[in-house]
Amino acid sequence: MHAAAALATLLALAVPCASSQDAPAGVTPAPAPAPAAAAPDAPAIPLLADLDLPLDQLASWGTREFRYELRQAGEVRALGRVTLATSIERGEITLRDRVDITWDEAPHWQEVVSHGALRRELRPSSLRVRGTAEGGGDAPEVLADLDATSLRVTLGEATRTEPLPPGTVGDAALWRLVTLLPRRPGFAVRLEHVLQTARLQRLPGATLFCTGSESVELEAGPVTAHRFDATRDGAVFLSAWVDDAGRLVQACLDGRRWWVARG
Repeated sequence: MHAAAALATLLALAVPCASSQDAPAGVTPAPAPAPAAAAPDAPAIPLLADLDLPLDQLASWGTREFRYELRQAGEVRALGRVTLATSIERGEITLRDRVDITWDEAPHWQEVVSHGALRRELRPSSLRVRGTAEGGGDAPEVLADLDATSLRVTLGEATRTEPLPPGTVGDAALWRLVTLLPRRPGFAVRLEHVLQTARLQRLPGATLFCTGSESVELEAGPVTAHRFDATRDGAVFLSAWVDDAGRLVQACLDGRRWWVARG
């Protein structure tokens, strides 16, 4: 991978564009949802928008920090940290996500801030993306405004508007929403579309499965956590582990990028 592209991928607080055909190391891929014709008596997998989740519980999220690692070819490389912060005030929720890494002996960072009403899917009304430019220094700030059906992006004096249909879930919101889902094996929910908030790009939908519980090794020792796998076209592209207290304790993106909770 080109050095600039590799850096952009590592900095991006975003779900992968494509499903990985290789499951994360140590992770068994979740089965794809059975087609209706194959299981006519099986209940339909609900949409995330149809779930009545206890969103008020996100008020206790606060700021959570994760160790950021790159794992590939049997090696583990410490890159830096990921910080996910959540605040709620007067029915509005703000998500502030930041990644800080060292790459080629230089510090790099990216921050994504989304703000909107505290309601199903946590669809934001505004987004702000800042970070390090590829050649050094700070990149221009990118702003976005969202309504019920579209996304308007502003970079300097340039603007673009594109469709963003209802049912689109931002990946920043997904990290919070997964902690509110039922933690029981076999639970599944569908996402109609996914928005890469760091890149302001809409991706196809996915299905999120709870595949069971596993032991996750943290700095303070092992904890039991429930694994959720996001699949598209039958392949896992994202995994998240949530403990019994509803805390995100580990995540894996594209089988290589790992976030492990600190403390």
